[in-house]
Amino acid sequence: MSTPSNSDVQAKLRALVDMLVGYLKETNSPKTLQSHENVDGEAIVNDLGKLGIILADNATKVTIACKPPCIPISAIPTIEAMGETLFRISGYIESIPISTGKTLIQIIKSTTEEILFDSAALANSFLDEPVDPSIITSKGYLISTGVVWEACDRFNNLPKSNKQAVITKWEERLELLKDAILEIKKLLDQEDNQGDEDDGWDEIFGESINVTLSTKEKEIVELSLKLFDLVKRLFNKTLKRYIVPLDLPTYNSSNEKEETDGNRSLTKINQTLDQYMDLCKLISDAADELGTSLYPPQDSMAIESKVNDISLHSQELIKVILPFASQEDVNWFNACDTQFKNILAAYHKEE
Repeated sequence: MSTPSNSDVQAKLRALVDMLVGYLKETNSPKTLQSHENVDGEAIVNDLGKLGIILADNATKVTIACKPPCIPISAIPTIEAMGETLFRISGYIESIPISTGKTLIQIIKSTTEEILFDSAALANSFLDEPVDPSIITSKGYLISTGVVWEACDRFNNLPKSNKQAVITKWEERLELLKDAILEIKKLLDQEDNQGDEDDGWDEIFGESINVTLSTKEKEIVELSLKLFDLVKRLFNKTLKRYIVPLDLPTYNSSNEKEETDGNRSLTKINQTLDQYMDLCKLISDAADELGTSLYPPQDSMAIESKVNDISLHSQELIKVILPFASQEDVNWFNACDTQFKNILAAYHKEE
């Protein structure tokens, strides 16, 4: 058997990069196993954490073996081992059933995508003729190795369940909403302080926007602030009462008394949580776009579209929650629904 050469190493590295580019395309595809099997999310994360440790070790060995001067007889087995680990990770991700929870799966896939990309960048950094930078970019093998280590560590920090995944993402959206509220208040404060003497320092520090709102525009901004505050209260209520404690009593109501399959119950809980999260994203995205539309000159059609989206999706979220709500909370959500209708009517009155 002939002794491997540097060209053999280059061929193995290129094959690894091409394989990972293919895996990235598969990871981005929406396919997920349609199964009601009750899969322990914590067990999945633990398995991925172990694979991440193995991959980090593979990356270290590839770097040592492939850095100049490369020793082909040592480099080839390490490249093959890294490829095998990445093959196992990719296959494992594709085998996770949708009953595990869409939100958790999305986070896992996003983390896996980072790992695949960073691993491809590491292999690409050793190629004499790297692949197109628009596909895979490399920052040198030392930096790339560290990036792979960091990406592998993220496997150990993944949420342990779909509920934890939803809580994490919900809190992120809530923080974005709070930031938007602060920006709207700042816009109104700036308008109220238009008559104050300008000492020039804001412009020096890049903080001077020189916004002047018309009377109508100011009324729209003030209505938007009320809308954002209402959404914030809805998000907080949902998080504290119907996500964190997983308060879904309807699953034990008369409609579910004959349901003895625990797997199916967990699947339904995950589906409900994912439904909450899908609506949260729609509301949050529309709110973000509305916030950027409030600066003059305002586009009334764009604002009306986003206000409608926020209000209607918020009302839809309320409808999804109501079957699980206590009587006290039913009254609260119905009052909240009425407030969304009133704010929406007020917007139309301003048009």
